[in-house]
Amino acid sequence: MRRLLKICLAVCILSLSVLACTLPLNDDNSPTPENIDDMVATAAAATLTAMAPDPHGDVTIEAPTPTVPEPTSIPDPIMTEEPGPLTPAELRVSFIDKNGNLWTWAEGGSPALIVNTGDINTVQLSPDGEWVVFERISADYIETSLWAIRFNGSEEHLLISHADFMSMPLHPDISADSVVGLSPYFTKFVPGTYTLAFNTSPQFEGPGLFINNDLWLVDVISGARRPLLAPGQAGNFYYSPDSSQIVLVTPTEISLINSDGSNRRNSVLMYSPVSTYSEYAYYAEPLWSPDGSFLRVLIPPQDFLGDPGATTQIYQIPIDGSPASLLGNLPTAPLRYGDFSPNLNRIAYVQQVGDPADNLYSLNFANFDGSGSAEFTRGSFAFESWSTDSNHFAFIDLSSASISTGEVGSVGSLALDVSPATGVNWISADRYLFIYQGLPEPQLRMGTIGLASTSIANLGSGDKFPQYDFVTP
Repeated sequence: MRRLLKICLAVCILSLSVLACTLPLNDDNSPTPENIDDMVATAAAATLTAMAPDPHGDVTIEAPTPTVPEPTSIPDPIMTEEPGPLTPAELRVSFIDKNGNLWTWAEGGSPALIVNTGDINTVQLSPDGEWVVFERISADYIETSLWAIRFNGSEEHLLISHADFMSMPLHPDISADSVVGLSPYFTKFVPGTYTLAFNTSPQFEGPGLFINNDLWLVDVISGARRPLLAPGQAGNFYYSPDSSQIVLVTPTEISLINSDGSNRRNSVLMYSPVSTYSEYAYYAEPLWSPDGSFLRVLIPPQDFLGDPGATTQIYQIPIDGSPASLLGNLPTAPLRYGDFSPNLNRIAYVQQVGDPADNLYSLNFANFDGSGSAEFTRGSFAFESWSTDSNHFAFIDLSSASISTGEVGSVGSLALDVSPATGVNWISADRYLFIYQGLPEPQLRMGTIGLASTSIANLGSGDKFPQYDFVTP
């Protein structure tokens, strides 16, 4: 099973998480716990002030409504000549260090440096861990290229050049004159294949985030590339477990389509644009059931601050094209969207408690329809990630940047043996990977519930943001 390190970009929680979790890594600038508390409190107050409603008018920032072009013809699916196994023989990890170099590690072995160009920006492993896809980016973050290399460091080759990206069509709502670069935005391997699916995002001279809502396919072995859906026809996308279906998401609706582009089922769920109080447009994140027979999704209120009593809605989406059904609702905290467990039977969510200026939250767990909610703990907490068993989980104390693990229905928790930490992703029911933000160098580490964690690799002392991807047997 392949799991990706997900970096949440919602602005309010990002402000807190960056201060609390991603601490400076220079020897001379290591903050004390008191510094962390002050930084978090200051950021929270500033964020709440910035997000407060304007007395002279509404501040809701809504995503632009795209003009959707006529559907284009759908190309034949890309087929690789080298099919691989669906899973690797052992745990495989690929990671980027703080110097912008690319490494691989297989359990039982030692880390291997496979690309040392110092400009690696993202990393992704194929479902069997045989291929590593990575993005290289120029120092000004304008020129992007996409590459592939085998896990053992052989057969490195260019998939999509900067010129290739710049030749791709743009969304009809933007002008080519305003675009200085184009890069992949949302990338996923098609389950069980060596085909990478991605959409694109243009870079502008000034600030602004825009997604072309297109969909491309590229074979990582041959480099063959095909457009599946033109700009404005797709969005963010999620393949079903058997790769036969795709759910397409925009800031206002969710649709379904067969993976070959046929049988489009438009607008099975429509929702109002969710204000993020930033340039970032909220895209819902539906999850497929393990057997691919339905999806569930959480839709937050249109305006958290403008309507404090509004709740997050819980929907179930059938795959036959019929409308989504409302299952229930939850009182989630502003800009906290909730997290379904892998089996979709539970929801973890954070609820604000008391005066917003106090930054006090309760961590709660509810059934899939919002019923049976129970508080697990209370404090300056945020949910981190679910274990593969849909029972254990990790959560972070924003005031101390420490991460702990817990179990639904049980009392108490176990703190990781090192902190500050970030990026906890579960390998199995009781094992996990994470990044220890230590000094003088952060580390990629592996932990087991109740045991001391072990270091996989030091991540260097540069100024890049370390990240990793992994696949398991």
